[in-house]
Amino acid sequence: MVPVGLYSDRVLETRSRGHRIRRGGGRGGSGARARLAAVRLAAVRLSVNLGLAAAIGLAGCSSVGPRDTGPTTGDADADAAAERGTGTSVEVRGPVVTVKRIIDGDSLELLVDGEGVEVRLLGINAPELRTVGKVETCTGREARQALETLLADGTLSFYPGQNDRFGRVLAQMEVDGRSVAESMVSQGWALALWSGEDPRLTETMMAAASNRLGLWGDTCGRTKVELEISDHQIDAPGNDEANLDQEWVEITNLTTSPVDLDQWTIADETTSNRFMIGSVALGPSQSIRIHTGPGSASDRDLYLNQDYPVWSNRGETVLVVDPAGLVTAYLFIH
Repeated sequence: MVPVGLYSDRVLETRSRGHRIRRGGGRGGSGARARLAAVRLAAVRLSVNLGLAAAIGLAGCSSVGPRDTGPTTGDADADAAAERGTGTSVEVRGPVVTVKRIIDGDSLELLVDGEGVEVRLLGINAPELRTVGKVETCTGREARQALETLLADGTLSFYPGQNDRFGRVLAQMEVDGRSVAESMVSQGWALALWSGEDPRLTETMMAAASNRLGLWGDTCGRTKVELEISDHQIDAPGNDEANLDQEWVEITNLTTSPVDLDQWTIADETTSNRFMIGSVALGPSQSIRIHTGPGSASDRDLYLNQDYPVWSNRGETVLVVDPAGLVTAYLFIH
């Protein structure tokens, strides 16, 4: 392992070679961008002593194309947390890299010679800090805390890749040789993307769900409503794009009381596809099909009126989330 706090001159990764670092919205200085770009072009390993950062107070608790993940929510919370303390810096050959703040369960900000660089972990998506209805979520807070705990001690290895459409650096990270993304998924505090590079992550996610860990379990409580994703047709007959009304997911109420689905959402494992179901009274043992494309709503059918296939035929996680952000029903389709 390279000395703590130093860059290694050995080439450990080559697939990131040739990509430039850029920042969206005018954030970050050109000097830091050039220095981090140089790091990437050399395909080196960045190592930061996280134990020192934790000792003086690390900032606390605080995908690409249509399925890319959007900007993280709760930046104001993260900024406030960052003001309560930052990591430490070690003077080294090349730029000084500091962990500034943990934004949420899948993103953080590094400082490169004092300039902020926002990093998004590859292959996973952690619970949002707020729901579509702007309600703060326990699962989001717990996921952020889990990432902070992972980064509290040890040596962080950082392998930068491309930028996403929001200007964030997509990266793989390890702490003492173990993947941070895998750790988050195995603890149940992040979803694995079916479009990710490592198919083992989805297997890890399904194991965490089976063991009711993290967001799959009772850490944040459970809703009394029992719903089931009882049927689906995510691969519409013929051309998916020409038959969007034939792409659907069915939800069934397993309780003995009606359920008002107002402020409930149906989603996949990304942040791109999250949809409010609407004020629908679902009676006991009643089912409703939620279609991707346009159509006329009825007691048995709702339509999202989307112009692209929402559900992937290659593998999918379907989630039904209550107004507090708790996963009430899920289905892995693969």
